[in-house]
Amino acid sequence: MSVIVVAALPLVAIAAWVTWRALRGQPVRRFAINVVVGVALLLYFAITAGLGIFWVANQELPAFDLHYLFGYLTLLLVVAHVWINAPLLARFVRRAAPSLAASGQRFRPGVAWTARALGLVAFGGLCFWIGWSRGASVVRIELGAPGAVSAAGGELLEQVVHEDGRALPLSRWYHQRSAHSRRTVIARGPRVDWDHPPSPWESYPALATVALPRAAPVTMATGPALAAAAALPDALGPGVAPVTVAALATLLHLTQGVTDVSGPPGKPFHKRAAASSGALYPTVTHVVVGEVDGLEPGLYHFAPRDHALPLLRRGDVRAELAAASAHGALIRAAPLTVVLSTLCGRSSWKYGERGYRYCTLDAGHALANLQAAGAGLGLASRAVGRFDDGRVAATLGVDLARQGPMVVVPMGAARADAAASAAEPGFAPATEVPVRADVPDAVRLMAARTGLVLAGSPAAPRAVPPPLLAPRALPGDAPVVALPPPSGDGDALGAVIERRRSERRFGGAPLTLTELASVVDRARGGGVLAQRPLRLHVVAIRVAGLAPGVYEHRAAERALIQVRAGDVRDATYELALSQEVVERAAAVVVLSADVAAMAWPDGSRGFRYAWIDAGVAAGRMYLAAVAHGLGVSSVGAFFDDELVELLDVDGARELPVLLVALGPRP
Repeated sequence: MSVIVVAALPLVAIAAWVTWRALRGQPVRRFAINVVVGVALLLYFAITAGLGIFWVANQELPAFDLHYLFGYLTLLLVVAHVWINAPLLARFVRRAAPSLAASGQRFRPGVAWTARALGLVAFGGLCFWIGWSRGASVVRIELGAPGAVSAAGGELLEQVVHEDGRALPLSRWYHQRSAHSRRTVIARGPRVDWDHPPSPWESYPALATVALPRAAPVTMATGPALAAAAALPDALGPGVAPVTVAALATLLHLTQGVTDVSGPPGKPFHKRAAASSGALYPTVTHVVVGEVDGLEPGLYHFAPRDHALPLLRRGDVRAELAAASAHGALIRAAPLTVVLSTLCGRSSWKYGERGYRYCTLDAGHALANLQAAGAGLGLASRAVGRFDDGRVAATLGVDLARQGPMVVVPMGAARADAAASAAEPGFAPATEVPVRADVPDAVRLMAARTGLVLAGSPAAPRAVPPPLLAPRALPGDAPVVALPPPSGDGDALGAVIERRRSERRFGGAPLTLTELASVVDRARGGGVLAQRPLRLHVVAIRVAGLAPGVYEHRAAERALIQVRAGDVRDATYELALSQEVVERAAAVVVLSADVAAMAWPDGSRGFRYAWIDAGVAAGRMYLAAVAHGLGVSSVGAFFDDELVELLDVDGARELPVLLVALGPRP
C-alpha cells in the first residue's frame, strides 16, 4: 500500500466520521472536532519527531540544523496545545464513557502524576521506536558447516552466521542485512558525516614518481574491443612488440583516469573514466611492472589526478604476487599486472551497510574499462579473484584492515605455447577479522570473513564447471522475441570512454529493438567468474517493437522471453526508491545472481565475485550504450524483495544485484 495512503488514513477516517454524522442529521460539534484533531496532531507529530529528531540525529547532522530547531519548537507547541486542552479532553472522555468515572471521584494526585509520567515515557518511547528502530542482536560466525556443492563435486567450507536463532551463509546474511525495504530505508538511515566527506584520492610514500605521457587515442571500435575483452587467455607473455610506458599510460587513463573537471573555482569535481556510486571512487589501482619499456620493474600506484605513477617498491615482485594467487603462471609471465583494491570506508560513509555492495560493483566497473581498454591496445587479460588477501595486501604495502584487494589482473600478449597447467594453490576461508572503525560491522564481517588464506598443500587441478544458472522453466506459450543484430560496432573505444557519463535524464523517444540488442548483447564477457552466476532481465517500458513487460534475456538464443506482461513502469520506479533516472528510462536491465552458482568454489566469497561480475556487465553496457549514442546509468538502490517479486524469481535462489537504466539521450 502506498505510504501516502497509509499516512492519510487517520485524516480520511476523521473526514468520513464527520460526513457520516452530517448525513444523519447529527453534525459533530466544534469542540469534538477540536479534541479529535488535537489527538491526531499529537500522533502525527510523534511520527514527525521520530523521523526528524531521532532519525536525523542518528545520521549525525549538525546539532543546530534548522530541522532540529523547528522540530523541537513545533513539538513544544503541539504538546502545549494538547496540555491546554487537557480539561476539555477529560470532560469529553467522561461524557463519552461515564462508566470510567461513574462515582465522579477524582484520582488522587499521586496516581494522576504517575499516569502523566507514564504517558510521557510512552510518548518518548514511541518517538524513539519510530526514529531509531534498528534492533540489536548477537552475531556469531562459525566455519566448517557444509555449503553448496560444486559441479566438480565435494562440499565447500562456508562461513555460517548465527543470529537470533537462525543460521545463514555469510553472503545471504549480509544480503538480507543490507537489503532495502520501505521500512529499513527509514529505520536504518545511514550515519552520514556530511561535514567530513572522504577524499577521492589515495597516496602512499613513494621512492620516486614517474610522470606519464598523455593518453593516446584508442581507435578500435567499441564492439570489437568488448568482444576481445571477453576472451580468457590460457597463457600470457611479452608480445612481439613490447608494452611501452605510453601504452600503460593510456590503459590506466581509460581505466581510472580523470576525463573531465567541473565545479566552482576552488572546489573542482574530477570526473573519472569508470562509473562510481555516489562519485566516491573507492577503487584504487596498483601496477606490478615486470617488462614495460620505459619503466623499471617494481610496484607502482596510479595517481589519477596527477596522471602519474608513484614508485612504491623497486624490483620484480611478480613471483611474490603469483605465489599468493590462483593462475600464478599467468602472473609470472605477464609483463604487467594491475591490482584493483577497495576502500570500503568511502562507500560506507554514505551508504552504510550497503556500502560493500557498491565497492564490489565499482571494482567491476573499473575492471570492465581495464579489460576493454587492454583489448583496444592489443593486451589480453585474465581477472583473478582467488588469492590470499593478507599476502596480496602485504605485497601492495596496504593495511588490510582498511584497504582490501579485490581483483588481480595479469595483462600481456595472449600466447598459444602454454605449458602444462601447474597445480593451483589451495585456499581456505579466513577466520581473522581485522578491527575497523570506519565501516559498519556488517561490512567489516563481509570484507574480512570472505577473505582467503593459502591452505598449504596445492590443490589438484579441476576444470571450471559449466554455467550453473540454467534458464528457468517458462510456459510453452510465453512470447519469444528474437533480437536483431547489433547496429554496427559503435564509435572508437577511446572516445567513448572519454565521454562516458551516468545519464540522469533521458529523451522521451522510445528505444529501438536494435539499440536495445546492441547494448544487452555486449553485457556478457570478462569478469572473475566469466559472469556464470548472472541472469539478465529487461524491463521494457518504451521499446519500439517490444510490448511493455518483463523479459528474461537468453544470450545463447539471442532472444527475450516474456515473463510478465503489462506496463510495469510505475512499479519499477517505486521499487527503485522513486529515482527519476528509472522513471524516465525507456528500458531497465536487471542483473541478478544465482546463489548456488556464485558459491563455487569459495562459498560466501562468491558474493564478491558475482557483484564484481555484475559491475563488469554494467560497465560493458555503459560502453556499448555510449558507443551507440544512448544514455545509461546504473542504479544500486532498490527494494530488494519488491524487485524479486517483479522479476517473478525464487528469492531464496536468486539475488537482485543491479539495475541499468537505458534510454535515448535528451
